[in-house]
Amino acid sequence: MGHADNDNLRSLNESKKEFLTKRFGMKLSGAAPGVSPEAEARHLDQVTEIELACATAGEVTVREYLGNPQFKQLAALTPAEIASEIERMENLLQKNNVVFIVAVELTASERYRVLVNELLDQKIENVRFPIWHTIFMYFPFLGFKRMGVSMDVVGPPGIKVPGFLRNLFRH
Repeated sequence: MGHADNDNLRSLNESKKEFLTKRFGMKLSGAAPGVSPEAEARHLDQVTEIELACATAGEVTVREYLGNPQFKQLAALTPAEIASEIERMENLLQKNNVVFIVAVELTASERYRVLVNELLDQKIENVRFPIWHTIFMYFPFLGFKRMGVSMDVVGPPGIKVPGFLRNLFRH
């Protein structure tokens, strides 16, 4: 890409940043040192797509987000079945980019109860992107706190920068 093309792309990127600032209140500044205008453009396009989706998505329960899975009552399960159901639930969460963190060690029965009777009723943004992970943390005696959204941000070509937290402690 020539110098004039780079200048045009930088100008376009500044326009994208102005749009994101005006529409979503984002505070964006110049490109990070060493980041090409093409990589910055891809990143800004990705952020715009996510912000537009979030603006119109609304919220659903985690249960709805996961496709309304059915789980048995805890009292109807054997210890082996509890372990199997926890694994099934955690696989379903992982498949749907929902992260469940517990602040303390729980017994298998208590973990199952928390997952099925509490987590499934929590609200979640009805947005799906491969890089989007909603994080819930459970504190005994306090309940759930939706910690935010973690995104794997695509940096320069082929490089992912994991762990970017958005809307930390928003809810």
